[in-house]
Amino acid sequence: MSAPPPDFFCLQAFHRQGSLTKTLLLVPKRVGGPMFSGSRAHRVDIQPSQCVLYCLLLSSAFVLSLYGLVPTSVRRLPRDHTSHVKYRIGVVVGVALGSVCAYPFLFGVDDGSTTEGGRPFRHFLGLEWKPCQDAKLVVHVLMLYLGSIVDNVLFIIRRGGGLGSWAKSTVESMKYIFQDEENSRWIWMRNLLFAPAAEEVVFRVCMVTPLLASGISPTKVAWVTPLFFGVAHLHHFWESFRHLPSDQRTASNIKRLVILLMFQFTYTTLFGAYASHVFLRTGSLCGVILAHCTCNYMGLPDPRFVGYRGIDKWIVGVSYLIGIWMFIRAFDSSIFPARSLIPELLGM
Repeated sequence: MSAPPPDFFCLQAFHRQGSLTKTLLLVPKRVGGPMFSGSRAHRVDIQPSQCVLYCLLLSSAFVLSLYGLVPTSVRRLPRDHTSHVKYRIGVVVGVALGSVCAYPFLFGVDDGSTTEGGRPFRHFLGLEWKPCQDAKLVVHVLMLYLGSIVDNVLFIIRRGGGLGSWAKSTVESMKYIFQDEENSRWIWMRNLLFAPAAEEVVFRVCMVTPLLASGISPTKVAWVTPLFFGVAHLHHFWESFRHLPSDQRTASNIKRLVILLMFQFTYTTLFGAYASHVFLRTGSLCGVILAHCTCNYMGLPDPRFVGYRGIDKWIVGVSYLIGIWMFIRAFDSSIFPARSLIPELLGM
């Protein structure tokens, strides 16, 4: 069997997630005061065209900030250069926090309610701590990776290892993520912490509720929202093309970049639809961030298992099918609340 992807048992990559979530929970209270913590209503008189324009402007601001707020000298560096990574992290976190702070001014309505039963406005943005619900969402995502998990287990067994081998593999994975090399640490922090958090804040929580409040059905919202996320990734094509040497800008390489772009757009759309559905039902920002982090950490399923010999190929293949079946069935299980929270908050 071929070597498996990075150790899937390592959960330390998500350790810093809690501190970031707490920061996002605290910032609105400090910056907005009653704008977030007070009981306020959400605007429902939004025209769909106005809401789509708002989403386009927000996604454009997210992308343009990566060019306008990052110095030219830094943009010319490779994408994984430490300075480039740090600048981009700072920019996208700033845009995310700015979007959250501006949200109540754009969509909040003071209805004069002071009842104890009223929900704080921050709940419309998913700024609520739900550890049990969020943990169940991670389990739901991991169902899709059952084949990958079984593949890793088989690899450890074939290597003659047991619990000790698993522990050693976990430690090695942790060392790889948090090794002393600064550049590697920042890349992992970008991929597993800051990028998922910023993207879910901007493209999920700041868009889903306004689109739903404009009268668009929850199903359409779940599929429309990721389109803004996918379009925002189109600039990756330009970046990849720009870093190609002039003698390599051939038709075949451009075709390869286009295929990669189409694949990425499809993948981000499918994941975005899932994340939007999750947010509509759970109203948890932390939940969608953790789902995003999990997918980034696990990566795409490794298709090399089809080349395995013997029964291993069938075990892994059937595991993938079972995982997909479990994932679909779990939408109607206790993993999700009986009633969708965001529509309920809007009185729908």
